[in-house]
Amino acid sequence: MVWNFFKQDWEYPLPNYKVALKEIKDSRYDIVRFLKELNIADENQRNTSKSQKQELFELFSHSSKLHPQSCYLGRYIYTLHGLHDLLEEIKSGKSSDPNIFNTLKLNESNESSTFKCQYL
Repeated sequence: MVWNFFKQDWEYPLPNYKVALKEIKDSRYDIVRFLKELNIADENQRNTSKSQKQELFELFSHSSKLHPQSCYLGRYIYTLHGLHDLLEEIKSGKSSDPNIFNTLKLNESNESSTFKCQYL
């Protein structure tokens, strides 16, 4: 619809020529304003994401301080077989997650070998 309007103005003789140029100029400013607003929105989203990540980090670090016997795994578990395999790795000491070993060593040295793992 807008392009038909421009085409119509360009096809007419000189009196409408200035109207078409003004419309093109106005639409160009609208596009520039839109792109600026889009950049601002992207920046706000990035800043929000950083602050949310910081809040989550503080929440998890605070919760691990409240529960010294808990350990957090940075590994996703999709099936019960995956959970079983992970528990076997922990029992055998072959797990590749360094957080498990640090937490287990601290727990075993402080108290008995019972511990609580929370899966994220």
